[in-house]
Amino acid sequence: MRRTDLNATGFFKPSTGVKPQFDRDQFGGVLGGPILRNKAFFFADVELFRQTRGQTATTTIATLDQRQGLLSVPVRNPLTGVTYPAGTPIPMTAFARKVLGELPDPSRGTATNNLAILQEFTNDTNKAGGKVDFQLSPRLSAFGRYGWRDANIFDTPNIPGPSGGAGNAETYVTNKQFAAGVTYTPNGRSLLEIRMGWSRTVAGKNPYALFKGQAPADEVYGITGLPSDPRVAAGLPTQLITGYSDLGRQATNPQWQYPEVWNPKVNYSWIAGRHSLKSGYEYQKIYTEVQDVNPLYGRDQYSGQFSRPAGAAASNLYNLADFMFGQRSTYALSNILVANLEQDMHFLYLQDDWRVNDRLTVNLGLRYEYATPWVEENNVLSNFDPDTLSMRLATDGSLESRSTIKPDRNNLGPRLGLAYTLNPSTVVRGGYGVSYVHFHRAGGANVLPINGPQVINAVVVQTPGQADFRTTEQGYPAGLTDPSQFNPLAANITYMPRDYHSSQYRAGLRRCSASSGPARSWTWPTGQPRRRPAALRQLQPGASQQQRRYHSAAAAASDSGVRRHHLLVQRREVALPRLPGEVRLAHGRRRVDPQLADAVEDRGQRRRFAGEPERQLPGAAGHQQSRCRLRPLRLSPAAQQHDERGVRPAGRSRPPVPVGQFRGGGRPAGRLAARRHQYHHGGRVGDAHLHAGSRLPGVGHPAGLPGRQQLPSQRDR
Repeated sequence: MRRTDLNATGFFKPSTGVKPQFDRDQFGGVLGGPILRNKAFFFADVELFRQTRGQTATTTIATLDQRQGLLSVPVRNPLTGVTYPAGTPIPMTAFARKVLGELPDPSRGTATNNLAILQEFTNDTNKAGGKVDFQLSPRLSAFGRYGWRDANIFDTPNIPGPSGGAGNAETYVTNKQFAAGVTYTPNGRSLLEIRMGWSRTVAGKNPYALFKGQAPADEVYGITGLPSDPRVAAGLPTQLITGYSDLGRQATNPQWQYPEVWNPKVNYSWIAGRHSLKSGYEYQKIYTEVQDVNPLYGRDQYSGQFSRPAGAAASNLYNLADFMFGQRSTYALSNILVANLEQDMHFLYLQDDWRVNDRLTVNLGLRYEYATPWVEENNVLSNFDPDTLSMRLATDGSLESRSTIKPDRNNLGPRLGLAYTLNPSTVVRGGYGVSYVHFHRAGGANVLPINGPQVINAVVVQTPGQADFRTTEQGYPAGLTDPSQFNPLAANITYMPRDYHSSQYRAGLRRCSASSGPARSWTWPTGQPRRRPAALRQLQPGASQQQRRYHSAAAAASDSGVRRHHLLVQRREVALPRLPGEVRLAHGRRRVDPQLADAVEDRGQRRRFAGEPERQLPGAAGHQQSRCRLRPLRLSPAAQQHDERGVRPAGRSRPPVPVGQFRGGGRPAGRLAARRHQYHHGGRVGDAHLHAGSRLPGVGHPAGLPGRQQLPSQRDR
């Protein structure tokens, strides 16, 4: 909620002396829950927006003396040739006198920027939506979603009164959307997605006169020759006086576009070894009702300064005098046309994310796109033919006959990308792709229905003395927008080459990112021991030292390259324990200070231990790829003698096994050795299990690895 009373006026005080209004209310609610336990769920939301905003608008209008015909320059009547000295009232037409008389009084005594008002803008928008999700089976899920939005926006004119009215005035937008989809998982290595979407928008704008229901110009101002279509006819036609603000309604109003899109698509993803592949197809059926022709209700311009006496200096006052005499230099008018356009779009793609090795990942892809040219539902469409200097009309038959353009079916878009790890802290990325643009603004830009002879944009430029010169009060000549009067060599037309191609864009990317310290982490879903690791995830800022040590350990373990030994971690982070007497070194290393060592209990027996330099243990030398570097602990002499000779406390016995030697299955021999290996090197930490052949955590500098591809967990267990 915002209120005007709580707002500051601002550094620059408005010229009106009043603080601009700014009131805003935005509110809504959401509701969600189960429909059927563990099977169906719903979610709905509503949002409402109300805003009223004021803004100081400054315009230039005729002063009170000028409205009486008193100008500060000598004026010559182009119709009679009579010259009026400066300060002498000049005659003016009834049309000009009525228009000037309905203007508000200036708020300042200057000749320019002499009207300042608080222009008001309102915005009332309502939005609502709902979604339902279904879990039909462990492998199959579905959803449906509907959304609605309605916006009503209104801008008051910057010049109040019947003679004002320029600006957008009423803007309306209503949008409705529906989407549904099904996701199916055939197995743990593939995924099928099917989607269907629909959208329709009704959006446009109306001039102030039409919104307020003002009477047509022929009834109020006596201007003839304008259309009587109720979608257009109302108010004062646009009056453009150079040097002054626009009078009358906005020339480009009304205007609307109603697009509707049907959009089915399907995607299939699967994993094959080091390849993660995805393919899919998408189709769009587009309907658009568009009206983008202007000026529909006439436009008069006064810029010729026909009333300037010979030898007099140029001044915008002469443009105002031309308006008073009805001497327009240009007038224009267009006929209305509502085009119903259709277009089809097809998209097909195949991509492969290939992990070549632990350092290099390559992204390969190929995309094919095909968009038909626009066609009109009733073949009301034409294009200019430069060979014959005439208009080529659309006819029934092939796509080329209906659109006058050859379909472009050669739009292939390759994709190439790579990510290469130079060292644990630096990754180089690059990419290249080709894309296409098939859709331009659905208005006068590339819409061939807005063309002659079905649409006539008549623009007449005139000078006093010519035989067919028409004053403002004489209106517009009959048949000005008659198709029979169309001449392609003298008209403003739209042309598109017959072999038109979709716009092509090529883009490349090069990037080198570096980081210091442990900046990456890996997570693996639980699964079979032969399942490969998955999903690179960035370590979040502010992570604890224990989390960083664990991520370093996971990175080191995944670097072994031995596929039959993997670190399997449940979906939660665990941290390595802090050893008694532990001293942390750089790069994640650690050692135990003999003087700080505490007693460690091994099934009721207290034994002393101390740090020892790294060495390769027997049994680990055969694993060349594992690089299994251990840092065993040395017990006190008495304890070590008991362990090596197999001498145990009373009630406990075990065959003598050398310290550090591995049994079958890759575990250290002897209970005490296994205990030391497990406790110091993370053999079992919480829910983490480390098998032989993997690089052990907490030892040396972990090798940074690029991200691994996400593999579907085995039945999500």
